[in-house]
Amino acid sequence: MKVIINENNVNGILLKLWEKNPYLDPVQMKMFGLSEHNLSVMREFRKYLGEGEIEKRLYDIIKIGKYYEITDCGNYKFKFQIIDWSVDDGEIRIKCWVDVDNGSVILIHDDNNVERSLNDVLHNEDIGWEIRQEMEDCIGDWFNDNGKLNYYTGLLILIELNYK
Repeated sequence: MKVIINENNVNGILLKLWEKNPYLDPVQMKMFGLSEHNLSVMREFRKYLGEGEIEKRLYDIIKIGKYYEITDCGNYKFKFQIIDWSVDDGEIRIKCWVDVDNGSVILIHDDNNVERSLNDVLHNEDIGWEIRQEMEDCIGDWFNDNGKLNYYTGLLILIELNYK
């Protein structure tokens, strides 16, 4: 028997999958021709879980006050601490404090690799904004790769950096 999957029945199929395995499995999403960050599927997944289960999963994954370390994101090395987090309209905003005095990035200029302090480069008018954005991406990726935050909650991740 051949099953045809379309927009009308994909949510029903996903609901049956979530009953057995309640997380957004990127392999299963691709099997149905869906992006693992499909906003409508993420919204349905959040409805399926309910606010209480999402909050429980967030408390299991995100530990306020805990230090985490980025060592394998491009040329960045730094520690960060979770200050706070909040959820609103399908997004989680994670506020982090970054130890920029002891963090570094290797910048590549004209085939020369130069290791620089994050404190220096973040305050540079020309590249500071780009470094900040890449650090936010590194932290967001860390929570998806290590904590599977998006897969277990269906929330989009927004990072807010704080440093001196």
